[in-house]
Amino acid sequence: LENYCHDSGNVFAIAKKGMGISSQLPSELGHLHSLEWLVLRHNKIKGTLPTAFGMLTHLKVLDLSDNEITGTIPTEIGDMTSLKHFVTDKTKLSGNIPRELFFANNLEYISMVENELFGELPKNIGNLSNLTMLNLRANMLNGTIPVSIYQCSKLHTLRLDKNRFTGILSPQIK
Repeated sequence: LENYCHDSGNVFAIAKKGMGISSQLPSELGHLHSLEWLVLRHNKIKGTLPTAFGMLTHLKVLDLSDNEITGTIPTEIGDMTSLKHFVTDKTKLSGNIPRELFFANNLEYISMVENELFGELPKNIGNLSNLTMLNLRANMLNGTIPVSIYQCSKLHTLRLDKNRFTGILSPQIK
């Protein structure tokens, strides 16, 4: 892990892709205050997202896609103020998308494809002025798409298909 530590010895990145990891995410990860990258995609990680992740205020990239993570997205995710990329494709996350996720206003890239998320898209999505990509394809989200999404002026990729949204999109969305 030498390449993943600052000169001070603090861990700033953990990247273990396709390693067959089958344990749960330990809440102790929340104590790695210098952590900027946590990429654990293509493993067999089980359990839930620890609420202690909210203490990772320097985390920029969280990619847990293609794992067996269950439960809901903890509201503490909104405390991750440096977060830019949030990727949980093909996990088994369920429940509503917490409005607190959109308090992490540095978010540029959100992808939660093929989960079991339901409910409405939080109305405060417009807070994400840096959002360039939102992919929530293949969930069970419903309701109307919030008008505040038009405030995401940098948004260039929007994938909401294979959900249960109703209503009509503005012609402004191409």
